[in-house]
Amino acid sequence: PAPGSNAMKQVAAMLTAEFRILDPLVYAAEATETSVSVVPKTLGGIIAPVFTPIKTTLTSDTSYRFVTVEGDADAPFSVTFHGPATDPKVTVNGTEVGLVGNVAYDEDVTVNGRARTVELADGQPAATRMSRGTRIDRMLLPPGEHEIAFTATDRTGTARATVSVTPAFYHL
Repeated sequence: PAPGSNAMKQVAAMLTAEFRILDPLVYAAEATETSVSVVPKTLGGIIAPVFTPIKTTLTSDTSYRFVTVEGDADAPFSVTFHGPATDPKVTVNGTEVGLVGNVAYDEDVTVNGRARTVELADGQPAATRMSRGTRIDRMLLPPGEHEIAFTATDRTGTARATVSVTPAFYHL
């Protein structure tokens, strides 16, 4: 307002604001979570002839669950790996999310497709642990039901992965 005007005396002002939308989506308040536990592989026995030194490796089979994505837009998802596990990997809708190396028994590693981060539970970055097949920019799920496949090597049988999806909606 102009100096000395009525608007100035009443402490009123006119503002012009420009809003830029960074994300054309709005997200639901609650996420959908599905946990998948590791499944031990059945033992196959020993086939002769046997040569020394004898080496064995523990492996786990692939475990499957389903997650349902609500909303009307592709929704980013996150995967949290709970140890102990070696080389854990989740595949959802053809998108691989995996880690290289060990996840300790008291460790959680989250790969977040929306924030595009890889962090430990205490917030420390862990992006160097991602597998070569992981493409964090492809961590999107269209609405509908999707199969989750989880595999890892785990001696205790307690490793698990949690897939979390927050439904997304177009708002424009």
